[in-house]
Amino acid sequence: MCSFEIWNQRYLARSSEDESYDNWLSLRQPWLEQRLGKALDVGCGLGQDSAYLASLGFDVTALDYSDVAIDAARRRNPSIARFLVADVRDLKTVVDGPFSVIVASLSLHYFDHPETVAIFDSIAKLLVADGLFVFRVNAIECGSQDISAVGWEPVCVDGLRKQFFDKPKIVYLLSGRLSLIAIGNRVISRRGRPKSVIEAWCVRRQPVAQ
Repeated sequence: MCSFEIWNQRYLARSSEDESYDNWLSLRQPWLEQRLGKALDVGCGLGQDSAYLASLGFDVTALDYSDVAIDAARRRNPSIARFLVADVRDLKTVVDGPFSVIVASLSLHYFDHPETVAIFDSIAKLLVADGLFVFRVNAIECGSQDISAVGWEPVCVDGLRKQFFDKPKIVYLLSGRLSLIAIGNRVISRRGRPKSVIEAWCVRRQPVAQ
C-alpha cells in the first residue's frame, strides 16, 4: 500500500471531532500576531492549525498530501479559500509566496536526507524577511550526540518511513537558511498515545536569541 492510500485510510477512520487539538501555536501567540499577513500551513491535516491562524486574522493557504484530509479541513474552515492537495516536496511550484508565517505540524519527518534539506530550503525561500517558520517533528533523546549518531536513514513505522530529530539535526537543517529563536521537547497525545516531539520557532535572517 502506498503512503497516499495509508494517509487517506487514516483520515477516513476518524472525523475532525475525533482529533483533539493541543493549540500549540498559542504558546507564543504574540510572535504570530506581530507578523499578520499571509500564512502557509504545510501538511494541514484536519485543519486545526489553519483554523487557529485564520482566527488571528491571517490569510491562510493550507496544503496536504491527502485529499480526504483536505476535504475535512475545508469543511472545518469554509472561509479559507485556498486548500491544496499537494506534496510538500513540490512547495516551490504549488504555492505563491512570500509568506509572513509558515507552520508545519508533524509533517516534515517523512523524508530522506536530500528531500528534507530541499524542503527546508524551499520553506526558507518562501518567507519574507523576518518571517516566522514554526514546526514540530518526531523527537529522539540523544543527549550530546552529534548528527551522525542520530542518522538520516528513515525508519519504517506503521507502513510509513519516518525521521527522528534532536537539536543538532535541526540546527544543521536551518544553517544558512533560518535562525533559531526557540526550541524544546514536549510530550503530546497523538491518536490516544503519548508522542515525543521537538518544537522549533525560527526566523529568516535574524540573530539567535540568547
